[in-house]
Amino acid sequence: MKVIILFFFILLFPLFIVAQSFGYIRYYAKYDLVTAPLKVSDDYAEYETEDAWLYFNDTASLFRQRLNATTTQLRRTGNGEVIKNVVMRPGYKNLDTIGALYYRTNEKDTFLCRENFSFSRETYYFYKDRFQHIDWKISNEKKSIGKFVCQKATAFAYGRNWEVWFTSEIPISIGPWKLFGLPGAILEAQDTSKKFIFLFREISLPDILGYDSISMFSQKLNNKFMSKEEFIAFYNKKKEERKSYILSILGEGGGSGSVAFHEEIEQYNLIAK
Repeated sequence: MKVIILFFFILLFPLFIVAQSFGYIRYYAKYDLVTAPLKVSDDYAEYETEDAWLYFNDTASLFRQRLNATTTQLRRTGNGEVIKNVVMRPGYKNLDTIGALYYRTNEKDTFLCRENFSFSRETYYFYKDRFQHIDWKISNEKKSIGKFVCQKATAFAYGRNWEVWFTSEIPISIGPWKLFGLPGAILEAQDTSKKFIFLFREISLPDILGYDSISMFSQKLNNKFMSKEEFIAFYNKKKEERKSYILSILGEGGGSGSVAFHEEIEQYNLIAK
């Protein structure tokens, strides 16, 4: 009898895994907003937090990150008191409700991306990006995130050094943003400078949203797409235009100075070839 039960367990286990391979992971995304020459310190920090979801099924995944209406400033006074100031984002009443999108399927080696710029949050642009091979180094270090046992992995990808925690208990190669390629779902990720952080909030598995949300949001990716090279050139052009505009305003007021923008999550000039 035990042999029969074991036989059926072995037979049905792959079907169980397939049945569990659709749902979503919700993340808490935190982006550092301090610009040069300032640096994050014990005395000052400025950041924004965003809601993010990774929808997935057995054929595709879609990462969505929605812009929030506020940014947060933390300042430490001379007597050690920490003052928290929540600032409403300009134009917060008309914020885009879709957010950034990164869609990939198992059949193609390309992301379809809907993305904005750190200096122009109100407008989104569309481009295609081929998967970058990420040479993950998996360590023996482990920790628990939620109910999952996770393992640490590190890699240089998209111009940054990343530390991530993935779980083989969800044996699907998915993760936040453009991070994937491990033998399990990435539940937590941050670059080593801690400017960009994704923290696990919850998971729903199985959940039909893994199909419905991918179907709904992938339909938003129906614009004309730039190539990655065209997108980077367009980004640099827009950045210079914004810089020139700010400097001209300063000049009209009799002032002068330099212009620094918040960093993008992807450092285009440092991407491994």
